[in-house]
Amino acid sequence: EAVNLVGEGECDFGVARCQSLYRDYFMGRLADKNLCCEPVWEFRMMLLMAADHPLAREREIYYHMLGPYPEITGADLSAPPISLKHVRKGSVMEGPRRRLVVEDRGAQLDFLHLVKGSYLWTPTLPEDKLQKNGLVLRSARHGLYRLFYLPGLESAG
Repeated sequence: EAVNLVGEGECDFGVARCQSLYRDYFMGRLADKNLCCEPVWEFRMMLLMAADHPLAREREIYYHMLGPYPEITGADLSAPPISLKHVRKGSVMEGPRRRLVVEDRGAQLDFLHLVKGSYLWTPTLPEDKLQKNGLVLRSARHGLYRLFYLPGLESAG
């Protein structure tokens, strides 16, 4: 969305997040719109869940372990197709069987307690906020992300 809004001149600048797996796709979209970007932050996505979640005691969670649990996500579910060169032989790339789309971040956090076994993907959060809300973060075998600053068309030239 940020790429389109900046590319069409509706916004002066944007901030976009991109999983490293999709870097070439993301850079191609920027090039198509004659935009440039500057990396701001690199991070790994973590799994956020209620402290009583069945996977909360796991040290590291693999994607296939999430299958039986509902994922809470925002409205943007778009992702480019994954190249087969990134898929390990014999791996199963099944996503969550159930997905709850909630745009409001506060409501997402509430639903982690209301919907048994639910989780969401997030960058790291402060420990005091986790404890205050009865939540835990768990490491997941998931790609590295980068946050990019997208200067507007006038400032890019």
